[in-house]
Amino acid sequence: MNPEVTNPESMNPAHVAVLGPAYCDIVFAGLEDLPALGRERFSRGLHLHAGGSAITAIALARLGRPTSLLADLGADAHGEVVMAALHAAGVDTTWIAREGRETPVTAVLPLHGDRAFVTYAPTHPPTDLPAVLKASGARHLHVAGADRALAYPSLLADARATG
Repeated sequence: MNPEVTNPESMNPAHVAVLGPAYCDIVFAGLEDLPALGRERFSRGLHLHAGGSAITAIALARLGRPTSLLADLGADAHGEVVMAALHAAGVDTTWIAREGRETPVTAVLPLHGDRAFVTYAPTHPPTDLPAVLKASGARHLHVAGADRALAYPSLLADARATG
């Protein structure tokens, strides 16, 4: 064994495909309270982040794993925020469907050590998952969200068939 290589797997890391919705998170930081209906509150900060399955894909890429994200993002400003974060982390975005899509968006309201969420999650036509899995070369599939898995009843069989 080569003494410079402490983890033999690192010489040929598994390609991970992350399947699930990616969101643009709009975080309203520094809220003192939630607004009552008909009232307005002001936050002390506003942050835009990649959310949902994009978080998992970014984390895996930062750990040195070749990672692809299989998701839908719009060709809109929110989608660009998520795409920029994915590219900065080195995530393969080849399998992100953008044409005719809208980006899912979550408003995050952190307050008193917890968070409230409001999400817009458009539905899109299903991806030809077996074809994407085969073309991606992935050796591991991470599924984010049970609803995504349920949308593909043959998910396990398709993943096994593609290796």
